Amino acid sequence: MHDQPLPDILKWVEFDADLETVTLVTEGGKLQDLGIKIPSDMSYYIENAMELTTMLVKDGKVADFAIVPMLTRNTITN
Repeated sequence: MHDQPLPDILKWVEFDADLETVTLVTEGGKLQDLGIKIPSDMSYYIENAMELTTMLVKDGKVADFAIVPMLTRNTITN
């Protein structure tokens, strides 16, 4: 959920399992790191997600939403 419009159309979201970070990828190819680290105990759920829903909320109401693919990058193998 966000309360400000995104700067461009969101095409997909990437989760880097090694760095535990989330990056938004726009239609124009811009990358926007969310700037937060995902707690390790949440990583499992995010790694297994196939899509993500975003909602723009204005004045307590959903003004826009999108469902986009969720991709996981994971270079460390167990």
